[in-house]
Parts: sequence; C-alpha cells; structure tokens
Amino acid sequence: MAHIPMDRRLDSHIEIDSRLKGREKFETILHEALHLALPHLSEEDVLKAARFQALVTWSEGYRHRNKPNSSSQ
Repeated sequence: MAHIPMDRRLDSHIEIDSRLKGREKFETILHEALHLALPHLSEEDVLKAARFQALVTWSEGYRHRNKPNSSSQ
C-alpha cells in the first residue's frame, strides 16, 4: 500500500453531482472523502463506512447547507 501524504489528499478535488440533495449528497461527500483518506479500503468498506457515518451524523441533526450563490455546492 502506497502512503499518500494527507496534505496531497486534501489538495485533491472531489466533484459531487449538483442534483444530489440532503442525506444522499452528504453520504456521497463522506464516501469520496474516505477514498482520499483511506485509499487502501475496498469499495464495499467505503460504502459501509460512509453509510454508517451519514446515518450517525444525520440522526444527530447534521444537515448540509448550500453555500449562497453557489450552484455547485
């Protein structure tokens, strides 16, 4: 497994489908961030972890707010 420094991973660009809303968008953001943070994880593990994180944080009241005047967020 190759180690990718965290600062290089944070410089990576994640594109999220602008049609996604609510929890689906939030889970997708978590999913893509997990790929960057833990590139050794299988797709199945990333799916499970993102779903779990979304479920826990969503049930605690977290909601994604779009940035004003931004169609891509």
